[in-house]
Amino acid sequence: MLVTLGIVVALAMTFLSGPIVHLMYGPAYATSAGALRILIWSGIPVCFGVAWANWMILEGRAKMLFYFQLSGAIVNIILNLILIPRLGIAGSALATLALILVRNYTSRRPHKAATQRVINAWQSNGLISGSLSRDCDDQVVGPARLK
Repeated sequence: MLVTLGIVVALAMTFLSGPIVHLMYGPAYATSAGALRILIWSGIPVCFGVAWANWMILEGRAKMLFYFQLSGAIVNIILNLILIPRLGIAGSALATLALILVRNYTSRRPHKAATQRVINAWQSNGLISGSLSRDCDDQVVGPARLK
């Protein structure tokens, strides 16, 4: 349910970001609509990343989490140095979105059991459906693969 809502909001903002930015901030900020169209899609993986990070802290892996965050910050700075001169604000948005997607995917892989516990908790609270976790089974380890 939460992921579905995030997708609906992201789709709406993708198509309505121009008029919304114009209405709220005026024509002086019209170019920021492009960055908003890109960054709005980071909301979905950020939700998963926050849940995963909280779980890793509970598992006593805060130091490992720190190194993931530090390496992510360094990669983001490098991507910004490369993309901003070429693409402007959209380059920064692309760098951030790419980093979030890659970091979420790579950081969960070594900790499959913890990732599955987060997904199970979300399912039991109705935040995501069982079909979503099965659809993402190639990215997230399902119960059958934990054995």
